Amino acid sequence: AVKPCKVCGGEKDIGDGWGNEGNGSDATEKTSSPSNLGNGQLFSDTYRNELMFVSEWKRWLRWDGKRWEAATGEVIRRYAHRLVTEVMPTVAKGIKGDDDRAKYYKHIAASHQTFQLDAALKEATAYISVSASILDGDAMLFNLQNGTLDCKTGEVRPHRREDFITKISPCAFNPTATAPTTPPRAPAPHQSKASELES
Repeated sequence: AVKPCKVCGGEKDIGDGWGNEGNGSDATEKTSSPSNLGNGQLFSDTYRNELMFVSEWKRWLRWDGKRWEAATGEVIRRYAHRLVTEVMPTVAKGIKGDDDRAKYYKHIAASHQTFQLDAALKEATAYISVSASILDGDAMLFNLQNGTLDCKTGEVRPHRREDFITKISPCAFNPTATAPTTPPRAPAPHQSKASELES
């Protein structure tokens, strides 16, 4: 199955999440599955616009509105906490059938355990991972505090997730800034004497 990517808008196999080879299965149909795999898929579906996992680095990145920054384990843990305390109860309310809903609520209670949270995060990496090779891949993009400068066109445009930029300058673009020229400095006295001796 093919579905527009929630990050870049392009069409991707929804079984692979971020463009890695997948089996074409529709992960969104399994997000209420009472299993570690279901929790991982739900985590991916919920947070794929905010988080991604870099396979080679074994590290999570978080979108901060301007770039993909390294996320600490504590930050990712809080996302997992929100999954079981906010997202999963919302999913449960939409489950049809009293028995299935009760089963899922029981699963939610079990998912609060530390090892279950670990399992959900581990399973999520299969759907929300990227290769380090796509990060900061366009050398003509320069990230600023108030936008991204495209050095090919001179345009400064809004920050975009799909640029996969992890770096940012502390400076902001100022279209009215001037570049005053500095008059040449007069040579020091000893430099003038040295020039006279050479001539």
